[in-house]
Amino acid sequence: KLNPGWLSGERLEAIFGWFYWGSDGPDWPWLSWVALLAGTGTVALELALAVGLWLPRARPWLMPLGLALHGVFYVMLPVSTFSAMVWCAYLAFLDRDRLHAFLDELPGHRSKRLAVIDR
Repeated sequence: KLNPGWLSGERLEAIFGWFYWGSDGPDWPWLSWVALLAGTGTVALELALAVGLWLPRARPWLMPLGLALHGVFYVMLPVSTFSAMVWCAYLAFLDRDRLHAFLDELPGHRSKRLAVIDR
């Protein structure tokens, strides 16, 4: 995605033309600007995620943005299971104890402590 075609938005326009419009795409004057912003914004966010997820103070800001980005990919493009795999990979950056505490609070979840007492 660091090539000029992606950063200029031309590749993104071509992808959307292929999947949504065919050879006779819309003649919207603002489409090139939106594609340019989306292309450069995607690269900027992905680079920020590559570095920022390793920084605990940046995670609360970057994780929702990354989840949203890959959600848009899932809805708008045929990425199959890629987005789901990325969402699962984000779990590796969460604190294990806090994640388990959150999961224990979900309705219908039985704590391991209760399972030991029931035996």
